Amino acid sequence: EYAGKLLFIWKNTKMSHDLKKIADSMAAIVTKEVCERLKEMESDEKSEKAQIDAMKYLYALVEDDACNCVTIAHAGGIPQIVEAMKNHKKSQNVQECACKLLFYLAFNSIDNRMRFPMQGSYL
Repeated sequence: EYAGKLLFIWKNTKMSHDLKKIADSMAAIVTKEVCERLKEMESDEKSEKAQIDAMKYLYALVEDDACNCVTIAHAGGIPQIVEAMKNHKKSQNVQECACKLLFYLAFNSIDNRMRFPMQGSYL
């Protein structure tokens, strides 16, 4: 019986370790995707379509998993979104996408709420 308990603990520890490796790999992929989208926004800042597409992609990430809010903020997403709003003041679509995304970023993460004033955004 004791050996069975040890085997159970060992298997669960191994499984837990494997799940952590998978979670770490997935987090790295999300971080890479976020950075790529933010670079697209920066490099194609005059394109309304590029801004909207990138923000919709980021929004899908935060809507799917609130933890991604912090990832986007750490990657510099908040100032990049504000910059898109400044560059496309007359675009209702950019303004709506940006407001929706900023709302999710701010209200799904206490850490992000504190970042907004430091990164040039005020809610």
